[in-house]
Amino acid sequence: MQRLSLKHFENFPEGNHEIVLNHYDDFKMHKDIIDRIGQLGYTLTPSKLTYQINIALHGEEKRNVRLFGNNTENFFMYYFPLMFDRSHELHPDVPEKKIPLMVFVTVSPEAATELYNTINTFVRSMKIHVVLSHQGRKMEMNTREMRTPFHILVTTVSNLHHHVTKGLIRFDNCFYLVLVNIGLWKKSIDYVNLTNEMIKCGWDPVNKCSVIATSETLDDTTKEVYSYFSFRKHYDFNIF
Repeated sequence: MQRLSLKHFENFPEGNHEIVLNHYDDFKMHKDIIDRIGQLGYTLTPSKLTYQINIALHGEEKRNVRLFGNNTENFFMYYFPLMFDRSHELHPDVPEKKIPLMVFVTVSPEAATELYNTINTFVRSMKIHVVLSHQGRKMEMNTREMRTPFHILVTTVSNLHHHVTKGLIRFDNCFYLVLVNIGLWKKSIDYVNLTNEMIKCGWDPVNKCSVIATSETLDDTTKEVYSYFSFRKHYDFNIF
């Protein structure tokens, strides 16, 4: 499995796609997900960016996505309903033990907790099990909840390294890996070792698992960290 180590900026080719804003039905999205979007007060007409991200992730040439800007709430709504719906479509059964469908990785326990609460708010009315692993010292508090099947894992980059080296999770059915605010991640972390361990645990970043990376800016740290997870080409989206 070859790492592309891509750092360059690549805009989505808007001129190649005619996009007409309409309704989430355009994505053949599950009714419960569309209803939840409306219940949370969001418009049922997806943004142009959501259509573009859908093409990038699920089009003929599947690409990773990098999002840059400081509107974190909109970041989540641009991609999460698409990911949530596609994961349910590809794996509608009860999740297997230790094998999440989506993994969200943050730099800090505080960021993990905030994202965990955001995801739980969205899936509250659905039978979706979200697990939070953010304790750095009391690892038993993290692993206790991970002993039962779960759909979504929200964790820190340091805890992710612990979980893959200890064989606590597998990525065989992981369709999306979301790297949150990677501009704040430390360059000193051995990301090559981390991704190699993830691959040993079933992560397939070439044929199966899409990577979504978010950051406030496209700086050197962002480019460097993302490059270690770069096994596919990507498109960049600026959100101001």
